[in-house]
Amino acid sequence: MQEDNEIPQSEETKHTIERYEEMLRNKHQYFFDVDSFIDIVDYYFGKNNPEHAAQVIEYALTLHPNSDILLLKQAQVMAFRGNTEGSLQILHKLEQETPFDPDIFIARGNVYNQQEKYEEAIACLEKAISMIESEEELEPLHINLGFILENKGDFEKALTSFRRALDINPENETCYHEIAYCYEVLEKPEEAVTLIRNIIDESPYSHIAWFVLGNIYNGMGLYEKAIEAFDYALLVKYDFSIAHFNKGNALANMERYEDAIACYKQTFEFETPDALTYYNIGECYEKLSEMDEARSCYKKATKINPDLAEAWHGIAITLHAQSRSFEALHYVRKAIELEEFRGEFWQLLAELENTLGRPEEALKAYRKVIEHEPENIDAWLDHSDLLAEEGRLDEAIGVLTEGIRNLPSSAEFYYRMVSYLFDSGNQKEAMMSLGMALELSYENYHLLFEYNPVLKNHPSFIELINSYKPRK
Repeated sequence: MQEDNEIPQSEETKHTIERYEEMLRNKHQYFFDVDSFIDIVDYYFGKNNPEHAAQVIEYALTLHPNSDILLLKQAQVMAFRGNTEGSLQILHKLEQETPFDPDIFIARGNVYNQQEKYEEAIACLEKAISMIESEEELEPLHINLGFILENKGDFEKALTSFRRALDINPENETCYHEIAYCYEVLEKPEEAVTLIRNIIDESPYSHIAWFVLGNIYNGMGLYEKAIEAFDYALLVKYDFSIAHFNKGNALANMERYEDAIACYKQTFEFETPDALTYYNIGECYEKLSEMDEARSCYKKATKINPDLAEAWHGIAITLHAQSRSFEALHYVRKAIELEEFRGEFWQLLAELENTLGRPEEALKAYRKVIEHEPENIDAWLDHSDLLAEEGRLDEAIGVLTEGIRNLPSSAEFYYRMVSYLFDSGNQKEAMMSLGMALELSYENYHLLFEYNPVLKNHPSFIELINSYKPRK
């Protein structure tokens, strides 16, 4: 299969490359004209082999030492290999000799962008744009400038650049996605909707515009509108696989899991099944409590992509749900091996270890959850709860104290702390903790009784709760 970044070659170009490689094998020196050398350099770039490209240019310059285009290629290759200063020296020299060549300013702009000198990069790209009249050549320059402006953090101006490119080519998919991204960063999704709808008014059969509109609606949580937009995209181009996939995502977000599964499976008609699609189907079956089907899909996902940690985690979830916790251990450990920083993986491991009667191992896993996700309220509560169940109330109180330091506005911690303090004989401190909990969230006082029903009949606690009751 041809790699995506490879440039298709004509028969003449293929012959040129074969002749060059024959020269290398025979350790001879053949003559090539400048255009042939450029084809060879582009070939090695397409093969992601900048070292060979540099060697070609070095040889080419021995034959054509005054070729501006070869020197320009040399500067580009040097920058790609990390020698940005050397690249700029060559470009500066070229600019002195040919000050009106836009390709030099484009190359300099790319180097400055690589150096994170965005103002200089923008100036170079704008200079190049001012020199070019051909819309075909301007389209990629506006896009390139848009990316540099994004890197600089100027998303408003980036929008302008992408919009200019889109005016030249209304079917440029990159522009649609980048415009949506800029509006997302600017937290102006409504403006994105307005812009895309205006484009659709002008080009109602643009499947890309409808698709991007669906993505924007999905991000806004407007799933019905997202599905409608995806449907329009599919009316124009039914084999638009990613639209089927994203429509499935919107349906899953609405908890319409069976419909979502149908959309995900529809993609199989147009492309080879991939791991993520099988994983999403598995999640839908899991939500439907069809654990065997879910596990089958998760396993298919791992066969296609063994590094998809979420799929291994999904297998463990389905086994745990079927009381096959010991079997689940292997799969959740595999997920952790792939992505050790994922708190939910450690949380499942903790639950499994606890179910299997290994509290110490469970406590270690809970500590890992907290280490990777200190904002995870359930992890703090579950960790402390297990300690309390083991009769280690002082340690449970210590964990929650640490949790409160990390998340001081969490009323749940204080309500749980009330129970631990009361059970440890510290009623005065328990009352103080209850006061803090009620100040933070009176409406959640039921959490106290859910965890410790005994306190429902304790007059001091009931009296304090009633004192915080909002007056009508």
